[in-house]
Amino acid sequence: TNLTNVTAYPSNLIIQRRETNFLDLYFTNGIRLKVHDQHQQTIIIQLDDNFINDQSLSGLCGDYNQKPDDDFKILATGLI
Repeated sequence: TNLTNVTAYPSNLIIQRRETNFLDLYFTNGIRLKVHDQHQQTIIIQLDDNFINDQSLSGLCGDYNQKPDDDFKILATGLI
């Protein structure tokens, strides 16, 4: 991935280059992606507080319900 070649993006996205290998992508719906591309690629996903307890969120990292005890839960099938 070459972070210097960001040319087109939708109107609901703001891209901010913090340093050569760091990008912050801000979406108008409150989602933020932080991309670091140096030796290995790292992507951090951040959500605005208005997503707390949003029933549509669930996944490996939890439900964003401020209850760390139910993050990384193992299902009856043995899957995370």
